[in-house]
Amino acid sequence: MPRLPPDPSDLLFFEEPRLTLELRDRLLAFNYEYQLKGFRYFAYLKLLWEKRHPGRIFPGLCAEVDSISGEMRPLEEQRAWGWGDTRALGIWCYFLMKGRIPNDEVTLDVDGDAITINLRDFYSDYCLHIYRCLRERMESCDGQIPFLADVETNRPSDDPRNLRPGPDEYTSSSIFSINAFYQYGFWQQDEEALALADRTRAECFRAAHENRFVHHLTRERMYAHSHGNMMVSTGALVDALKTIDLLESQGEARYATLKQSLVDTGRWALDQFCGSHWDPHRQWFCEYLHPVTRAPYEDDNGHIICDPGHTAEGVGFFAEYLHWLPNRDETGFRFGKSNSIDVLREILLFVHEHGYSEPGVMVKNLDLKTMQGVVESIHSGAQTTTAPWWNVRECAAAAMKLFQLTGDPRMWEVCRKAFNAAYQNYPNRNIGGLLVQNLDANTLEPVPIAPATGNLDPMHSPRAREREIEALECLRI
Repeated sequence: MPRLPPDPSDLLFFEEPRLTLELRDRLLAFNYEYQLKGFRYFAYLKLLWEKRHPGRIFPGLCAEVDSISGEMRPLEEQRAWGWGDTRALGIWCYFLMKGRIPNDEVTLDVDGDAITINLRDFYSDYCLHIYRCLRERMESCDGQIPFLADVETNRPSDDPRNLRPGPDEYTSSSIFSINAFYQYGFWQQDEEALALADRTRAECFRAAHENRFVHHLTRERMYAHSHGNMMVSTGALVDALKTIDLLESQGEARYATLKQSLVDTGRWALDQFCGSHWDPHRQWFCEYLHPVTRAPYEDDNGHIICDPGHTAEGVGFFAEYLHWLPNRDETGFRFGKSNSIDVLREILLFVHEHGYSEPGVMVKNLDLKTMQGVVESIHSGAQTTTAPWWNVRECAAAAMKLFQLTGDPRMWEVCRKAFNAAYQNYPNRNIGGLLVQNLDANTLEPVPIAPATGNLDPMHSPRAREREIEALECLRI
């Protein structure tokens, strides 16, 4: 089934050269409603699966759906994905604590049946279920969260796509579990979950220091140092810090020590992001550094890679992270609150200038030697440059945060371009108006590649959207 033309209400395009109060209110209203759209759709998927498989329970996030056709994959092809489960648990627990998931009754059409649920109760039960499934899965996998688990058993899958890291190796499933377990622990006041998050945080940052992560595509330990592992781990710190602030505003004071520890953990990552991967002389941001020389790493194909989406995502995380840093910094780190903001703006302007294809979507990988998108195989031997949905969403959120912090009109232009790229090209009625996962960067046609995980991702777009909301709500226009 091809992608259906999006409903006009899913499309939004801004031509305004500046952000006015009226425009801010329109953006907020759009984002509030889009969050609700996502809650309704992921609830619908779970209800649909349970109707089609009566008496059975999916052991995690139920979202094994093709983002182009909207069809569920055959049961024998379905898996429980570690990334999807941890991402869902983290973002939904945060939304529950924040009150973003309303205490409303909604009626959904599920294969012709009208089913009424209370959204808050539904997601509360869902988060409890996902946490139980993750812990059960870890017990059968030496404390690790496998990339893939079988639906029948909730045990690590024999699927050849599954990752099997060594005892001293880590994967992104561990990184995403940091926020998942922190948020669950805060929400349920579960000390065991918080302790697990603490331990995983320490292990992931140590593994990032020592370059002991396994890549989910190559199934091999990375050779070059990537900023991605430390950057996404810092995103988990930021998410936890925001929740602690929320709880403190409600009178909860028990997390002051944890809060300082979270702040301290991210300092090395900020230094690496602004001081090693960003080259102010070349005015470029490099995804990988040589493990010995620390020079930009040229891969086997002769490319020096920048992932513009990873880069923008990192800018957004670190722009938020600065909130918790002291005004006077005596720690000895190169970058702190006073001198990071201008570097982060320069990095995002680099993405804005070089990260898009000619038709106007952000490429997955950019070759810094040519400033052209990198071609990859997609299906049946065909090759093209791809453009996943998440990178423009993360770019818009990062730009909105920097606009809120600085008032720099260039940041509104960065945000506007990324926002328009997302909502003019990716909405798909087959998946409830949410965003198709991947486009051909040159033709803008959907391509059958699911970035990283095969299930629909409940986190990237809602988290970026929530960051936009938080920045917009803080604006003084």
